[in-house]
Parts: sequence; structure tokens; C-alpha cells
Amino acid sequence: MALIRHFHRVAFVLISLVVLCITAIILKLFNKLNQARASAFLKLYGQIVVKTFQIHIQLQHQTPLSLIPNTPYIIMTNHNSLIDIPVLLSGLLGPLGDIRFLAKKELFRIPIFGQALRHVNTISIDRKSMEQAKKDLLVAKKSLEEGITLAVFPEGTRSADEQLLPFKKGAFFVAIEMGATIIPVRLKGVSKILPARSLKLQPKGNVELCVGSPICCQNYTIAERDDLVQKVRQAILDL
Repeated sequence: MALIRHFHRVAFVLISLVVLCITAIILKLFNKLNQARASAFLKLYGQIVVKTFQIHIQLQHQTPLSLIPNTPYIIMTNHNSLIDIPVLLSGLLGPLGDIRFLAKKELFRIPIFGQALRHVNTISIDRKSMEQAKKDLLVAKKSLEEGITLAVFPEGTRSADEQLLPFKKGAFFVAIEMGATIIPVRLKGVSKILPARSLKLQPKGNVELCVGSPICCQNYTIAERDDLVQKVRQAILDL
């Protein structure tokens, strides 16, 4: 019986995702998919996953969840599970602006899903080509200029045990060049629900979504990027 319920939950989430993707594609064809609608689709997707799998999000924040107008923001968070993104969208999209993620380019090759990712302004990043990655980060800068809150997993991949892996530095270049404000975030408990590189889902779990104090990058230079990397890493560890 439990296996049947599990199958129904997974099937419902997958069907919902396909419906949302197709709807986004159709709206884009008719030029009806603006930023607000794209954010609504992403928020709904996150809520569907969270509610279907009965994930209870405990939101904790060191400072009020508010943004200063005309200030570029980058969320940097740890990465442990496939459900990280739905949890972040459900808990933070809205309070921390119109969140869009940096996503590996391989995801954009998936039929329907990849097309929908482009239409909701998800930013592709090529992890194998340095030259292409630089071009991708220019797109990320443009999104920040347009008021998008960029969400980044600086580890670049999922950690198997919720321990922080070494950080990639690309997003820190963007943060410094834009004079952005970094919001450190830490997810706790997600790997108990769905571990990294696993499809063995355990619903009805608690997830702590911890938001740290903003870190302004305006006084950092590119030569000081390693100092910024360490500061953000420690901020995440301290949450």
C-alpha cells in the first residue's frame, strides 16, 4: 500500500511538471509569459512538490526577508538533493524576489522540460567549457540588471552527506563585478527525504531553510575573490 501511495505521489508531481512546462511553452508562443507569470509557475511547482511529499519547511532568517530596490541579489546555498530547488522556490520565491537558477546545460536538452526552463529565464551554465561558461555568466549579469534574484549552488554538484564541497568561483566574479549582495542560505534535512544521487524518497520530513545576513560585495575586488568565497562559505556553515 505504501508503495502504491509513493507511486501516486511521484506520478502526480511528474504530470504536474509536464502540464506546467507545456503551459509555459504555449504562453511563450503567444507572447503571454511575462516575468510575473513565470515566477507564479515556479512557485506553484515548488508548492506542489512540497505539499505532495508532505515536506514541512521551517524557515529561519537572521534578518528580515526584504530586498533593497535596484540592488542585485545572489542567493548562494548548499546543494544536497533533487528537492533543493522546489524547497527554495516554495520558501523564498516572492520574499526574496523573482528567483531564477543557474542550471547545468545538460538539463536544457531534455524535451519539453528544457524548453520550458529557457522560457522561464533559467540560466544555462556550461561546466565543461570555460569560454562558454564566461558567456553564460554574462547572461547571468544581464538577468541581475533586469531585477532577477539569481540563485546559485556554488558547490556545483550535490553533496552526499550535507557537508559543503569546495566552491566554484564563477558566480563570485559576477557578484563582485555587479557589486551585488549575496544572501547565504543553508538547507538542512533534505538528504533524509531524498539523498543525493538517489531516487529513494522518504516523504513526511522536516527541512530547515536557514537564511543568513546579506553580504555586500561592493568593497571587494576581483583580486580579493578568495576572501569573499571564504566569507560566504563560513556564513553558510554558521547557519
